[in-house]
Amino acid sequence: MPREARALPLDILRATELLEHGTRGFDLTRFRQEAWVQSAAERQLIIIGAAVRRIRELDPEIAARLSDSRSIVGFRNVLIHSYEQIDVEIVWQAIQTRVPRLRAEVEGLLSDASPPEA
Repeated sequence: MPREARALPLDILRATELLEHGTRGFDLTRFRQEAWVQSAAERQLIIIGAAVRRIRELDPEIAARLSDSRSIVGFRNVLIHSYEQIDVEIVWQAIQTRVPRLRAEVEGLLSDASPPEA
């Protein structure tokens, strides 16, 4: 795996951690009320989508291990190019359901890539 492709899962993992930390204690109602938190969450989702897009380009075999990689990239494109159409509830659902699954998949990739302990 190219060096850049090895760093990208770490970027995804960091973004998922920030999303988890930044929305801890929130529900949809509170998330709707906090535009700043919504904006920060969308930024992390954009980072995730960009990293997944690069992984798809650099190492399709690794990308195949990430469920929904195509929709993750598509969601990133909506966040960037169609900001006026963003549905806060869809963003919230992604954070609650898709992000934890992606985090687990990335943690699996990283543990598979770690050298065995001596």
